[in-house]
Amino acid sequence: MRRINLAGLVAALIISLSHLASLASVSERPPTRDALATKSYEFTNGQWFDGNRFVPATFYSVAGHLTLRRPTKIDSVIDLKGQYVVPPFAEAHTHNISRPPTQEELKPYIQQGIFYVMNQGNLISAGPIPASDPDSPVEVVYANGPLTPSGGHPVVLNERAVERGNLKLTKAELDGRAFFVVDDIADLDRKWPGILAAKPDFIKVYLGFIEEYEKRKADPSYVDKRGISPAVLREVVRRAHAVGLRVSAHIETAADFHACLVAGVDIIAHLPGLRIGAAAGFSDRSIDRWIISESDAGLAAKKGTIVITTVIGGKKVINSKSEDYAPTREIYQRNIATLSNHRVRLVIGSDYYEGTALAEVFLLGHQPLLGDGIEPLGVFDNLTLLKMWTQTTPQAIFPGRKIGRLREGYEASFLVLSGNPLDDFGNVRHITMRFKQGRALAG
Repeated sequence: MRRINLAGLVAALIISLSHLASLASVSERPPTRDALATKSYEFTNGQWFDGNRFVPATFYSVAGHLTLRRPTKIDSVIDLKGQYVVPPFAEAHTHNISRPPTQEELKPYIQQGIFYVMNQGNLISAGPIPASDPDSPVEVVYANGPLTPSGGHPVVLNERAVERGNLKLTKAELDGRAFFVVDDIADLDRKWPGILAAKPDFIKVYLGFIEEYEKRKADPSYVDKRGISPAVLREVVRRAHAVGLRVSAHIETAADFHACLVAGVDIIAHLPGLRIGAAAGFSDRSIDRWIISESDAGLAAKKGTIVITTVIGGKKVINSKSEDYAPTREIYQRNIATLSNHRVRLVIGSDYYEGTALAEVFLLGHQPLLGDGIEPLGVFDNLTLLKMWTQTTPQAIFPGRKIGRLREGYEASFLVLSGNPLDDFGNVRHITMRFKQGRALAG
């Protein structure tokens, strides 16, 4: 009989489990702060958002989590004086926070109560990849370098940044730092180890005008107006899912939206309509190719696909002098109505270099952001917006976390507002207190 080396088997098992753990997305991991060593608080006289309305309650924060059960020891009692408590806000599509972030980058997010952020494409560190900081007031998950074809959107954007002196890189250094050029499966084979070595929290791909992929792939007139191939898309999704990573896709048209659903993409990072007409490489002015079908909306709902709004990202919906202003607004209004009717999981994200999700959420509602003069799209009421921004979006960014609700056992992270945002959505700007996992934050 062959003798079994028990110690060797145990060691091998430990190595295997460690390897699997290392492949898990950061978005699935809870905070690792040592014992969440925070004070115990009692919060009295507050109106707490229960997902539908504000109700009076007394909550306690113990070891960084909410509870309705009074602890034996309370370090401090905080009278909320009838103010309104909501979960923190979130931003599912930005490129404005580096890895690691600077204090200057984080400042507007902290001030605006945006504690959870998804960077949909950032520069990869030249040295060791910095780990995410669970103690940071703003937690960010990163795609790192997105996957794009030659002449794709991120290639053009980053080359322009080099020419303007905004990136301290040469154009030759961009592939592998700012993006990964993947034109075919052979490219993916060569670059996949480096893509994983960059330690992305999710994989980002650039899709664009897939209905004309063959026509555009090698035509220089379509530089900046093309995306990866359908075959590469399918293979990226397969490989990413095999190592526990989600896939997010930049899209342009309704055909791209459909291709993402068929391939099994987890997050669609744009609604169709970012560019239309001549800006998208089409000579006609029809909006049909940007309108999501009822069947695709139903399929997105069935698959649980996350769709990020990003209506302000292309800026056409805020520039009333643009010839694309009216048709772009119609595209967004029709698509959001269709997706909402099918209960697709819509989340808030802006892709707005000049600001944050604050501008996006006001654009989606019925009242303008104070002083910006932009006409809102009017597609969501105050309750729907508040739920999307405080519940659906944070949980989409960090699906394994107890965040986005003010309930027993959830993380003690919340904002205190001086007024009721269901009556006047402008009250989301009037933050009087910020708590993150049981710790008070300065504005």
